[in-house]
Amino acid sequence: MDRRYSALKRLYECCSADPLQFPTRLRDDPSETLREIGVGEDVVRTDEALVMLDGLCTQSWEKNPYLALYRDRVLAVEKLIRQRASREQFASEKMYRYINIVRNRIFLTNREFCGHDNVLYYPVAFELSKGCSVQCPFCGLAASRLAGVARYEENRLLWHGILAAVLEIIGPAAGMGPCYFATEPFDNPDYERFMAGYREILGTVPQTTTAAALREPERFRALLSFLGEDGLREAGMRISVCSLKEFYRLMRMYTAEELEDIELIANNPESVNRYSASGRMVGKEGIRYPISCIAGLMVRLPDREVSFMEPVNPSPEYPTGVQTFETLSFRSAEDFREKASFLIEKWAIDRIHADTRLRLTPRVLFSREDAVNGLLIGKAGGIRLRIDSNMEAMLLHLQGDGISVSEAVASGEVNVLAAGRLLGAMETLFEKGFITLSGKAVRDPDEG
Repeated sequence: MDRRYSALKRLYECCSADPLQFPTRLRDDPSETLREIGVGEDVVRTDEALVMLDGLCTQSWEKNPYLALYRDRVLAVEKLIRQRASREQFASEKMYRYINIVRNRIFLTNREFCGHDNVLYYPVAFELSKGCSVQCPFCGLAASRLAGVARYEENRLLWHGILAAVLEIIGPAAGMGPCYFATEPFDNPDYERFMAGYREILGTVPQTTTAAALREPERFRALLSFLGEDGLREAGMRISVCSLKEFYRLMRMYTAEELEDIELIANNPESVNRYSASGRMVGKEGIRYPISCIAGLMVRLPDREVSFMEPVNPSPEYPTGVQTFETLSFRSAEDFREKASFLIEKWAIDRIHADTRLRLTPRVLFSREDAVNGLLIGKAGGIRLRIDSNMEAMLLHLQGDGISVSEAVASGEVNVLAAGRLLGAMETLFEKGFITLSGKAVRDPDEG
C-alpha cells in the first residue's frame, strides 16, 4: 500500500467529481480541504496538492511529476487487461476476430471512444440476480427492479459446470467476464461465494462495479480483504457514485488507503463525466453511445438462460444500446455447453462470403472525392477507396438495404471478373467496421 499514491488519487477523484467547487476550496484553504477528504499533510504537502491541481486544470497532467504516479498505476492495470484480451487467451480464432470486428465498428462510429484504447469487449458475462435494487437514474441499461437472486448452494454444481464450459468454449479470455451487467452485485447475498468459484475455475476474479459501498460498508471491506491487494488490481474493482453527496460520504467513510486500488466512477451530474443518452436517459440531451461491453454470451443464472448479444449504437429500436439475437434456456451444465456453442457458431460472424448480404454500418457515409477516389467516413475515422464502376455500384447498394457480391454480379451491375477483388475489398471493410451484415444492422437516427 502506497499512502502517497492513494492520497494523490483521492485529490484527482475530487477534482473529477466536483470540478466546479473543489479546486476553488483547495486553493482558498488547502489545509482544511485536505483534512475534509482525509488526506494528511504528512502524506501530501499543500504545495504539492496545488501543483497537482494545476496539472489537472491546465490539462498538462502528463508532465506533472505528482500525477505520474497515478498514470503509471493506470497503465499497469491497462496492460493486464490487454493481456487478457490477447489472441492467446481465446480458444478459437473465430471469437477473437468477432470481438475485434465489433470493437472496430463501435470505435469507428463513436468519437467518445477516441483515445480510450483500454476499452475492451468481453466474450461472456453473467447475471446472478434478476433486476437491480439501486435503480440509478442514469442507468444506460435501464435495469428492471430486483425480482430475485440465484443462491450459491442451490446452483453450486451448475455454476462450476457453466464456468468449465465457457473456459472450454471461449478459453481463458472468459475470465474477463463480469458477474453483474444490469444488476447490483451486492443484491446477491452469495456474490462472494460465486466469485470464489469463478476464481477456482477460471483462475482470476471478475471485474466488479457496485453502487452499494455506502449501504454495506462491512461487507464491502470484507470483500476488499478477501481479494487482497493483488486481487483488487486484477479485478478492476469500481464504485459507482450517484450523487455528489454520496461522493463526499464515501470520502468520510473510507480512507484513501482503503480505496487505493478502487476506481471511483463519478456519475453525479456535477462531475466531468457524461452519460450516454440511452436506457433511462433516453430522451435526455446528450450523446448516444453504447455502454455495454459484452459481445458474446450473456448467462442469466436465475432464469437459466443464455443469450447472444452485442453492443449497438442506441436507437429507438434498441434504446439500451444492446441487440440480443437469440435466447435459449438450459437445464444442466452440459445443456448449457451445447446451447452456448450453438449460439457462438451461429452469431459470432467473423468472415463474410460472396452471398453474405451487407450494408454500410449505421453512422458511416459514402461520398465521392473525385473521379477515381471515394471516402467512407464514420464519426471517428475514415478510409479512402479507389472507385471503379464495380465498387461504386456495390457502395450505392450498401447505402440502402444492402446487397451481396453475388447479387451484385447477378444483377449485371458488377462484372463477374471483378467479383473476387470486390469481395476482398468488402472483407477488409467488414473487419475495419465500415460495413456490417444487413440483417444485423440497426437503423440509427444519427445516420446520414
